[in-house]
Amino acid sequence: MRISRNTGDRGVIPVFLLFGMCAFAVLSVAALSTAMGSAPVGQTFGIFRTIPQDALTKFVATFVVPNDWKAVGDKGSFQFQLPVIVPEVDGDDTGYSTAWHTMTEVPGMAVCCEGQDGICLHRNEASGGAAIADWTPSQEDAMWLLFDLASQPDPNSKTSAEIVTATVTQSPPSDTGDGTAVSCQLEFNSAVIAKGTAVLREVPREPGSTLTTPAVAGTLTLAVKKR
Repeated sequence: MRISRNTGDRGVIPVFLLFGMCAFAVLSVAALSTAMGSAPVGQTFGIFRTIPQDALTKFVATFVVPNDWKAVGDKGSFQFQLPVIVPEVDGDDTGYSTAWHTMTEVPGMAVCCEGQDGICLHRNEASGGAAIADWTPSQEDAMWLLFDLASQPDPNSKTSAEIVTATVTQSPPSDTGDGTAVSCQLEFNSAVIAKGTAVLREVPREPGSTLTTPAVAGTLTLAVKKR
């Protein structure tokens, strides 16, 4: 996983950027590979965990990957984890603008999230690579999903770990003025196959939690390209 910092530009704070990347990656892969698209309004999914690790906070997302997506000859579990170490200092004058992760377990697949438009599509050009082929989703060529995102204590953990949930909803966010927007895209063979926008905000943690980064809540609008 790589993070791009833009000096002199505050951008989106790291915890929002990486939280959004984890949520989008899990939900977009699930929408492509499972029947999540037919999930009823109100159904809730546990999508990743927030775990204390020394002086940092760690996001751990587990993906269920179909066998025919895996690398040729790859054996073992059909799941893989995306661990993201989240910096806890977010008040300086340097912004984190982009984060991306190449999914080596699924050849050709990558996820990228940004706080500034256009960085994900052109991130490879500086090293001589081609721009990512963009996609503008519509009602005709995309499956649309809306989620409410929330953080809550993990009942199965003996530490102060939290579980992040996504609940299917049918109403888009009515007011995004109090949140930070993070835009994400899922790519396959250098072309966008899913897009999402998360609008995130800080919420207080439960008393006694040892996680010092803020808990996060918000919404995610997801569009997945129809095959």
